[in-house]
Amino acid sequence: MKKIFLTAICFAIALPILSCKSLQDNLNARKNLQKCKYEFVKLDPGSVQLKGMKLNTVSFDAIFQISNRASTDVIMDKMEGTVLINDKETATFSHDRVLKIKKGQVAREPISISIPFMTTIKSLGSMPKYLTLDVTFYMNLMVGQYKLGGDIPINIKIRKKIPYKKIQKMAVKAARKSIGGSWNNLFQ
Repeated sequence: MKKIFLTAICFAIALPILSCKSLQDNLNARKNLQKCKYEFVKLDPGSVQLKGMKLNTVSFDAIFQISNRASTDVIMDKMEGTVLINDKETATFSHDRVLKIKKGQVAREPISISIPFMTTIKSLGSMPKYLTLDVTFYMNLMVGQYKLGGDIPINIKIRKKIPYKKIQKMAVKAARKSIGGSWNNLFQ
């Protein structure tokens, strides 16, 4: 009986110590995410949608790279962002995937961003040169399976030149494909 009682007391003393260490490791992993380097490796148009024969929407394929420069592993819970053209919000995106990056490692995450391109250009009244991605990374503290309240946000802004030549080539190709199919059907 003494062994069971002694084991129970040891367990009761050790549990808070282990929990605090786990919590501190978790907190450090998320705080260290602030030390990482963030960059868009790729931001290219992936597809276009036409409305009739006019460009309607452009979907961009982006690859976002996070380089862990911290001395410990880091954990990203999710990221959300806003696409701005001439400081006007045109689209939003989110990426809800928990990502653990070991110290000294690099992670690349693909993201798809769809922009109502022509509507935006018409509302601006001009062809803007740049689009800005305003991205917020969110971290939550985890203890086992439980999330503790309170996000730790990290914000970055990235400005990229709009690749009009690529968009134009894709729109012409989509228009030719659309006309080609309709034109051939007229004679059958």
